[in-house]
Amino acid sequence: MNAEMYAKDLSTHKVILHYQVSVTAGKDFMVIGNAPNPWSNMTTIQFYIPNQGNVELKVRDMAGKLLMTRSGHFNKGINTIDILRSEMGNGGVLLYELKFNEAVKIGKMILIE
Repeated sequence: MNAEMYAKDLSTHKVILHYQVSVTAGKDFMVIGNAPNPWSNMTTIQFYIPNQGNVELKVRDMAGKLLMTRSGHFNKGINTIDILRSEMGNGGVLLYELKFNEAVKIGKMILIE
């Protein structure tokens, strides 16, 4: 899918968006998000932790059914977790939950069938 914009004369022009996330040292645990979103084969969740430690990921469907759990030890800074289509059930809107220490962050993603 390509993004486009329309001029006053209704001509179309390509749009390219570039995102840059800046995280400064000492900030709290935060989820940067997943990309691509929506996704069909694989998506990558990016997050920041202020010091090294264990992070747990849970993915649920909108009915609350647990689709996957993954945990691991990560270094301080920006980290990523990849999710493959083969690890999920049906497509649709999914919620992911990342837990670091006692902090829990929730994000939403769309899996296209």
